[in-house]
Amino acid sequence: MEAFIDDLIDNFRRPERLSEFSQLARQYEFGLKAKEKFVNQPYFLKGFDIFKGKKSKRLKSILHKDEPSFHGRMRIYDYTYYGEFKKRHTTIFEVKSEEFTFEKFEIRPKGALNQIQEFFIDKEKPFPEKKEFHGKYEIKTEDSITFEGQVGSRMLEDISQKKGLHVEGDADYLLVYYKNQKIPSKDVMYEYDFVLDLVEHILYDYSDDYV
Repeated sequence: MEAFIDDLIDNFRRPERLSEFSQLARQYEFGLKAKEKFVNQPYFLKGFDIFKGKKSKRLKSILHKDEPSFHGRMRIYDYTYYGEFKKRHTTIFEVKSEEFTFEKFEIRPKGALNQIQEFFIDKEKPFPEKKEFHGKYEIKTEDSITFEGQVGSRMLEDISQKKGLHVEGDADYLLVYYKNQKIPSKDVMYEYDFVLDLVEHILYDYSDDYV
């Protein structure tokens, strides 16, 4: 019901966020869509962790652009989940590229419980020498060796400079976001550049080959 009411309000009054994204679209040559229903998204995209939950979902203020440098496409949008008790908003940077061939993985901030568990459980970590990264984040993957070969250590170095970042990859998709955080419009392009660097380091950094 809340999602339906939000849709009605958006139809009668242009959201301020959409106006701000419209300015970004003009300035940086993005396409722009006001919103899309989650049910209309590609089937494969719906399996990512950020999209779990059975309540209504919307994508709003959607910037989109082809990225020929890596044969892909970028979308930036506010994902709204109408939860049991309140709405949750997350700005997501979604990259789809034919150059990606990820086995499913998730990188997320490490909580206190994770740190306690690691004290008792010896887990095989990808790139164990990246201690700054592993002090802040954990990696969920079925195969550490495959993960190392697909993303490289440079990506972990990039992420370790951030606080609270989530990264999910599977097949030809990569999602980057701060869970339940809407990025201010003035900071969107800064984060966009960070994601572009992340993609470049995943695809074209070969420094691990010489270690």
